[in-house]
Amino acid sequence: MLLLAKLTIAPAFVAAVSLIGRRFGPAVAGFLAALPVVGGPILALLIAEQGLEFGARAAFACAIGAAPTMIFALAYSLVAPRVRWGRAITLGYATYFVAAAVLLAVPPSLTTATIVPLATWWLVLRVFPRASAEAFPRAPSRWDLPVRIVATMTLVLLITTLASVIGPERSGLFTPFPIATAVLAVFAHRDAGGASASVLLRALVRGLVSFVAFFVVVGATLDAVGAIASFVTGGLVALGVHAIVSKLAR
Repeated sequence: MLLLAKLTIAPAFVAAVSLIGRRFGPAVAGFLAALPVVGGPILALLIAEQGLEFGARAAFACAIGAAPTMIFALAYSLVAPRVRWGRAITLGYATYFVAAAVLLAVPPSLTTATIVPLATWWLVLRVFPRASAEAFPRAPSRWDLPVRIVATMTLVLLITTLASVIGPERSGLFTPFPIATAVLAVFAHRDAGGASASVLLRALVRGLVSFVAFFVVVGATLDAVGAIASFVTGGLVALGVHAIVSKLAR
């Protein structure tokens, strides 16, 4: 049953977000992709397999892990208008791993899980390049959706399989690893240009504050109220934050 959940839940969420984004364009796709539609199911599977204490520590680490993803998005977007997607993704991942290596030294707690990603979010958005782009082409690549699904499935299987070996801190930190994010950016870049990828990634970074809110709330409440109540509470808080950010952006 857990294997079936690993293979279906998060990939199904990514497919749904991708189809919605295909209809409404890169900004909508990026903003929706920031919701914990992949990280949430991964955390639920970690709790089911490793327990509540492991899950709480992983949740705080996952919130911190949003920071390297923001830096990945910034690095990619800074060069995307001038280079092909291969060079942009190489620079993005290089900066991601540097940031993640630094943050491995940060102990996950309610304080660090709040301050580190929110400070990064504020700083990254202040320097993020502004671009305008048309919506995704009407006929995206036939490989677009399958690659997103396979990439998401790979991340879920990798994190949940290695969790007991690498521990809750590393499991959480690498849960937001930008696989699906990179796939979204690369297809936008290839099909509609670097400016389109930049628009998508800026929207994603803007929405990641709700991702952080979800994992901070879950980490803070998991031991006290249990998995179901903490996930419901975290989900409601994340949706509320997402709505506020969306309204402010408009």
